[in-house]
Amino acid sequence: MLASSRSSWLLCGALLFSSLPAAAQRRAAIDRSASTDPGGSFLDDPHQNGEASELRVAELRWGRLVDVHDLVRGRRSERARFADFLIGESIQSDGADYELEADPVTGKTRLTILRPAGAAFDALLAAAEEATVPIATKGPNSPAPFSEVPRNGALSIRFDDLLQDDDVAAVALSSTVRARVGDVLTDPFSARVLFDAHHGGSPAGAGSTRGQRHATRVLVDWTVSAVEAAGMPVPAPLNEVGLPSSRATASGANVLLALPTRVDPSTGQFAVLTNLAGNPLATTGNGPVDASNQDVVRALRSGNDGGVYGGFLLDTQAPQLVGQWPLEILRATGAGRRGTSPDEFVLRVSFPTPCRRVLEPGHVIQAGPTFLEVLTRSAAPDASGTVDRVRVSVLAGATPTPQDLLGGARYTHAYTAGLRVPAACWFEATPSARGGLLSTASSFRARFSEPVAPDASAADDFRLLVGGLETTPTAENTVVARVVPGADLRALALVPVLPLDHKQGESESFLLELVADGITDLAGNELLAVAPPVVYRIDPMEPTLGTGGITLRFAEADEVAPEGDDVRGQVFYDLAEGELRPRPVTRWSAGIDDSAPVQSLMIPLPTGVQTPLNPLGAKLQNVWRYADLGWRVEDESYHNVDVEGLSWSPRFGQVVRDFFEEFEIRLGHSSRLPDEQLDQNLLPRYRNSGLKSAPDPFSDNVLDSEQAAQTVVHPRALGYVVDPADVVLSPTGTPLIPYPLNRSGGPYRSYTWRDTSAVEVGGEFGAGVPMDVETGSPLFLYGGGEAGSLYSTAAVKTIGLPLLMEFRCFPSDTGIGLNALNVALAINSSARPNFRAFSAGGVDASGAVVRKDPDLEPIPTGGFQPGSFPPGAPTQPADNLSYRGQLDLVVRVSRAHTAWLDAGSRETRFFPAVLEAETPDGTRIRVDYRGAERIRRIGPFKAERLDAYGDFLRADAVDFFGGDAGWTADVGSLDGARFLQLRLTFVNDLERSTTATLRTLGLPFQTTP
Repeated sequence: MLASSRSSWLLCGALLFSSLPAAAQRRAAIDRSASTDPGGSFLDDPHQNGEASELRVAELRWGRLVDVHDLVRGRRSERARFADFLIGESIQSDGADYELEADPVTGKTRLTILRPAGAAFDALLAAAEEATVPIATKGPNSPAPFSEVPRNGALSIRFDDLLQDDDVAAVALSSTVRARVGDVLTDPFSARVLFDAHHGGSPAGAGSTRGQRHATRVLVDWTVSAVEAAGMPVPAPLNEVGLPSSRATASGANVLLALPTRVDPSTGQFAVLTNLAGNPLATTGNGPVDASNQDVVRALRSGNDGGVYGGFLLDTQAPQLVGQWPLEILRATGAGRRGTSPDEFVLRVSFPTPCRRVLEPGHVIQAGPTFLEVLTRSAAPDASGTVDRVRVSVLAGATPTPQDLLGGARYTHAYTAGLRVPAACWFEATPSARGGLLSTASSFRARFSEPVAPDASAADDFRLLVGGLETTPTAENTVVARVVPGADLRALALVPVLPLDHKQGESESFLLELVADGITDLAGNELLAVAPPVVYRIDPMEPTLGTGGITLRFAEADEVAPEGDDVRGQVFYDLAEGELRPRPVTRWSAGIDDSAPVQSLMIPLPTGVQTPLNPLGAKLQNVWRYADLGWRVEDESYHNVDVEGLSWSPRFGQVVRDFFEEFEIRLGHSSRLPDEQLDQNLLPRYRNSGLKSAPDPFSDNVLDSEQAAQTVVHPRALGYVVDPADVVLSPTGTPLIPYPLNRSGGPYRSYTWRDTSAVEVGGEFGAGVPMDVETGSPLFLYGGGEAGSLYSTAAVKTIGLPLLMEFRCFPSDTGIGLNALNVALAINSSARPNFRAFSAGGVDASGAVVRKDPDLEPIPTGGFQPGSFPPGAPTQPADNLSYRGQLDLVVRVSRAHTAWLDAGSRETRFFPAVLEAETPDGTRIRVDYRGAERIRRIGPFKAERLDAYGDFLRADAVDFFGGDAGWTADVGSLDGARFLQLRLTFVNDLERSTTATLRTLGLPFQTTP
C-alpha cells in the first residue's frame, strides 16, 4: 500500500497494472483494460466519480519528470514501471534507495528505485513524489513573489474529479492547457502536455465507464526531446532547454498557465477540459481567472542565471559526447517469444563504416520516424560489421511492421574512454570528398547527451588548427570559425568562415580538437570525457584556395606581439576567464571651481551673469577644459566620458523660481582651446586661442567631426523649471543647481566627450597640449614639461579639446530672469582669450525691449548692460568669463586598439572580424578598421607603443593604405592592404549597469595563392 500525506494513495486492491506497451505509455491516453502487466501502475486520487457539476483545480506541483524502474533479479528492469512520473528535484542518487541518471542518448531521465516491486518500492516511490514542490495560487496581477520553477522541469495539475481523457481529449490537450511566456505574458509557448497515465481512479456504480480508469492529473513538460516529440499525438517543436529565462532584475511572473473554461470558436477555442460528465472548469472558487476570457490562470516565474544551476533542475551529471553512426537494418522479425510485447523486434544489422561496436541496453536506433531501444547486449560485429539477433523495442513513434524497419538507420552511442573505435567516429565532417578526405568547404559537428551551453569558443573549446597531431594553437594557425549551436542545443557545429586553405595536388592536414573543460551543460557541469583529436586531410583534387586568419585570444596578452600586449586602451585582460573587459559603468561628478588648480587662479566676478537664463532670449556657447576639472590630458581614465548631467552655480547660492517654456542644450567638442597664460607684460600670450566672436559665426567654434558631432541632449520642447529646492552643495562647498539635462522627462541622453573615435583636430593659436597655463608659472603641473609637447598648436586631438556647451533659451512669457550665475575672469588684464560667446535679449539705450530668438542668431551679438550710463549699452559678444558648475559623468564607452596585424601579402581580401563575445541587452562591441602598406619598425611591435588613438607617436611610422589614416566599418574597402589595425568600441548599458565582454577576435582574409 502506498501512502501520502497529501492524499490517500489507495491501490485498487493491490497495485493495478495496465497492459500498455512501452510506446503507448509515452502517449497521453490511458489503457482501460483490467488486465495486469508489469509495464506500468495506476494510483488512486480522490475524485467525485466524474459526476461533479463543476471541475476544479486541486493543486499544482513542480518537479522532475522521470521513468521509474524497479529491480528485477538485482538488475534494473528492462521496462519502466512508471513512465513520465513526477518526482521531487531533491531525489538524487544515494547508493541506497535511488539511482538517478539521464540517458545520454534519449535524454530521458531514469529513476531506479533500488528495490523489487513491493511494499518497500511503494514507500520509496511515495517519498519521491511527496518531494515535489507546491505552486502558489497566484494570477499575473498578484503581488510578488511568484513560485519559481526550473526551466527544464515539469508541472502536475491535479483536479478534483475524473477527467474525460480519451484519444480525442488527448489530442486537444495542446489547446485546453495553454502556456504563455514573456514579461507581458503574451508569447505562446509549446510544451508537451499529457494526461498522467498513473494517477486517477475508476468511477463507481453502473454505467459505461464503470471499472475503467481515468486520469485526475495533467502533466506539463516544459522540454520536448526528439524521442518525446515522436510520441506526441500533436507535433510540437523540439525544445530541450525548456522555458525562457526570467530577468534577474525583475520580480514579476514570466510564465502563465491558462485553462480555458468555455468553447469559443471565434477565438479558436474549440474544446475545454471536462470531467466524465462533460462539465468544464468552474470560473468561481477556482483561483485567479482572466476577466477577458474566463480562463483559469496560474502565474509562475522561471529560473534564471542567478540560480545555483543557472535556472535549471539540480544537475550533477556530466554531459557526454555522443556519436551517431550509420547502420543498415538487413532483417527484422517479431520477437516471437511468449509474453513479449508486439512492439518488440529482433534485428540483423550491419555497420557500413569503421564506426562499429557491441550494442548495449538503452542505446537507440532510429529507423525513419521510429526510435528503437536496444534491450539486451548484442554480440560483437563480425569482420564485415554485421550483428545478428539484436533485440529491440519501440521507444517512440507508431509501432511499425518488420518491413517498415528495413534500410538505412542511425545508431547513437555515448563516448567513454577506452572504446576501440576511430576518434573520427565521434564527429561529423560534411561535406566530405572521396575516400573520406575533406572538402575545402567542410564543417564539423559534435553531438552531446544533453543541451550544452551555446557559447562555446571556436578558438578555445571546439577548434580547427592547421597542422597535425603535435600542433598547438597560435594566433596564425587557428582557423577563424564560428560555433553554431543546434536548435535543441544537443549539437555544436564548427563552421569555418572561409573555405580551408589548400593548394591543388597537396593534401594539407587539419586538426579538429574538442577541449574537455570548454564544454558545459546548462547547469555548468563540464564534459565527462572527450575523444582524442582527429587529423583530417584535404582531398588533393580540391581547387586551390588561399585563405588565412589571425585569432586573438585573451587568456594571454601577447599572441601576436610577444614582447607586449596585443591590445591597448580602456580595457582589462581577465586572464583567468580569458576575456577582454571594458571599464565598468561608473558614475561621478566633477566640479569646476577653485578646487582645480587652473580655476583657482581665476578671479570671481561678484555680480555674476544672467546669460543664458534670459526671458528675452539668449544663445550661449561656453567651454570647460579638462584642466578646469583638475584632470591631466593623458590620463586615459578620463577619455571617452559621457556627460549625463550639467549644473550651474547660483551667485551666493540664492535661486528664484523660474520657468522657460523652451530651453535647449547642445553638447559638442570645441575647435578652440583658450589658454590664458600671461606674457612678460601680463597680457594674454594666446589672446586668439579662445572662442571666435563676431563676425565669425557660432558654428566656427564647433569641431567639425562626424564621429563627435554637436548633439542636442535636451530638446527645447521639454523646457526648464528652475526650482530653489534643487540647490545642493558640492563636496567642495560650491552651491549648485542642475540644468534640465535628463531631469525633465523624455528619453535619456548623454554625450561622449574626449571621444577618441574622432580624428579631427583643433586648438588654433594656442600653445597646444599640455596648455601653457598648466606647464608655466605659477602652476608647473607637468613638472616643468614644455607646453605643446603632446599636441602642437592647431593639432590638438579631442582628448585635449574642451567640452563646448551651447544653451538656447527662447523668449518666454513666463520667465522672469532674476537668477545670476557664478562666473570668474580667466585673467583681469584683458577680455581675451574668449571662454564664452553669446547673444542675449534686453533693453537697449533707447528703452526698447529687444528679444533674441537663438535660432535667428548665427553670429554672436552680445547683450545689453543695465548698469551702464545711460543704461542699455551693448556688451561685447564674447569675453573670458568662465562659468562655475559641475559635470555629471558616466562611463558608457571604452575604446581600445590592436597592434598592427600582418596578413603576409598585399594581395588580400579582408572579411569582417568574427567576435566571440557576451553582449547583454543594451551593450555592444563595434569594430572599425584601417589599413597600411608598410610599418616602419620602431622597436618591439606591440600595442603599448600606440597612443589613445591607436597611432604611433612617431608620425612617419606607418604608410597608411591609400594614404588614409581614417577608420572605417567597411573592412572590404581595405582589400589590398598588407597590415590591418582594429579599433574596438565597447558600449555599456547604463540602465542595467552591464558591460560586454570579448573572448576571442578572429580576422579572416583571403590571399592570392
